[in-house]
Amino acid sequence: MEVLFLIIDKLNDKLNSNDHQSTAYIISMYVKKNIDKIYKMTIEDVGAQCFVSKGQVSKYVKSLGFNSYGEFKTACLEYCDSLTRKKVLFSKELSLIENSFYFTSSIGKIIKFVSENIDYSILNNIIKDISRSKRIYIYAQGDSRALCNLIQSEFSTFYKEVFICDVDFLKEYKFKGNDLLIILSVNGQTFHYNKRIIRRIESSNINMWLITCRQNIDFFNNKLIIPSNNQIYNEYALRHIIDIIISELRLEQTRKFP
Repeated sequence: MEVLFLIIDKLNDKLNSNDHQSTAYIISMYVKKNIDKIYKMTIEDVGAQCFVSKGQVSKYVKSLGFNSYGEFKTACLEYCDSLTRKKVLFSKELSLIENSFYFTSSIGKIIKFVSENIDYSILNNIIKDISRSKRIYIYAQGDSRALCNLIQSEFSTFYKEVFICDVDFLKEYKFKGNDLLIILSVNGQTFHYNKRIIRRIESSNINMWLITCRQNIDFFNNKLIIPSNNQIYNEYALRHIIDIIISELRLEQTRKFP
């Protein structure tokens, strides 16, 4: 699912980094609100709706990393199609109460499994690296990207500078010797579909950790593999480990500043 949500990540990056009056912001907002219609629209149609020229739309599409408007339309269509396949955790046959109990029970089982099977020596190593790093960079795509904001907010309370990397990892980051890069990938799809991005990440001169539920990822740096016995709930397993890391760091802070 991570890769299919890449188009939304790109749009959000534009909305978060551009002035509200800019062409990039105006087009991004229009596309995000009308993404289910874009695949039926010509480049001229989008330009007319945004009160910009065809050339500006073309330039905008290329700034998102697409080679053509047609490729951009396909990405929008794939995103809309992916929503129809998004996991539905509740059953139509059950009541709200029954769904709630089943969902809670399932989450409890996956958390219990993670707690009993994760390699705590590796978990401890990543916590140590986070603790001694003053500047931390976070990279994720799709659903995992929401966790970047949580980590940024929580880690900032530990007197650390925290930066969320752009979704294409194209910015020129000036990494220093004691900086740390944390990569989140629930099921490792980023590594399967975005080889160029991963090559850029791996070539960066920075200590980095990958946190994922996928067992067999070829990643040359540090890895924290989260064990799972039910892939449907992998996102919750990853969130659970992030919460554990945050809690342990908060405990360390109380030791330093009682």
